[in-house]
Amino acid sequence: MSETTPKEPWFYIQWKGTHVCGDFHCVCGSHEHACGEEFMYAIRCTLCGRMYEVSDTVKLTEVDPASITHSAIVNLPKTQEEAERLSAIGMVQQLIANGAKVVDVKIGDNKD
Repeated sequence: MSETTPKEPWFYIQWKGTHVCGDFHCVCGSHEHACGEEFMYAIRCTLCGRMYEVSDTVKLTEVDPASITHSAIVNLPKTQEEAERLSAIGMVQQLIANGAKVVDVKIGDNKD
């Protein structure tokens, strides 16, 4: 284990203009639902007024793959080249989602 290897796994959130939904539980007993918010760096309880900063890291818990009951599993790229290719595909998908007209897209070596 190197000095940069974390003792526990974690996931860092990089907000990309994404809407977030979640259930908020305050120490005062308030339970609220927040949905459709773009980004979420902090949240305030409407009952007691306490303000909480939202962490940009998520704790990960290792599980047996057989125990997963949903299909929303992210498989991370195995190489830097694959990560760059997937990033390019994601950028094109975002352009299309924002109404851009995409005529021809080539990803990879553009030798021709």
